Amino acid sequence: MSSSEHPTRDEMEAHLRAVSAENNAHFSGLSARIDVLASRVEGAVNGVGTRMDALASRMDAQFEVVKSKVDSEIATVRSEISDVRTRLDAQAVATSHLPTTRTLITTTISGVSSGVLAVGALLIGILTWGGDRFSGGVQVASVSVQQATEARELATQNARNIAQNTRNIEELSAMVRQLLANQPPSASGAPQPGAND
Repeated sequence: MSSSEHPTRDEMEAHLRAVSAENNAHFSGLSARIDVLASRVEGAVNGVGTRMDALASRMDAQFEVVKSKVDSEIATVRSEISDVRTRLDAQAVATSHLPTTRTLITTTISGVSSGVLAVGALLIGILTWGGDRFSGGVQVASVSVQQATEARELATQNARNIAQNTRNIEELSAMVRQLLANQPPSASGAPQPGAND
């Protein structure tokens, strides 16, 4: 092999310097592009971070608004529950003095019994008066007239008492029906007034 076929040391060094310079130029260009790309990525990351912070702030604000609305609704519901409890307590106090069904039935039977007795007394008085008329002829003794008058007055008074008792019972029944209609069903299973009667 001749020396012309092989490059000389100087030629090789020159060639290496040229390749090295070319590589350096190429790597410098790559490094510059990488720096630009890194700068862009950093800007994008900073932009995403800023947008994420803004989004987090908006979500926090929306959460606070929703929380405020929920708290307001809960307060409203609690207030309404308190009002209902107050009304139920007032209604329980208002109905506690009303008579039970047993008392109403007893009062009704008592009134009817008084009426029957009054009618019986009236019939006895009329029969007594009529008997005196038949037995005494045309003249009526003053005692018989007085008894008939007393019997009539007693019958009239008893009729008034019966009418008054009937009105009282009807008023009490109407009040009980109205209160029972206005009273909500008992959720606790407590017996209703008159439920055991």
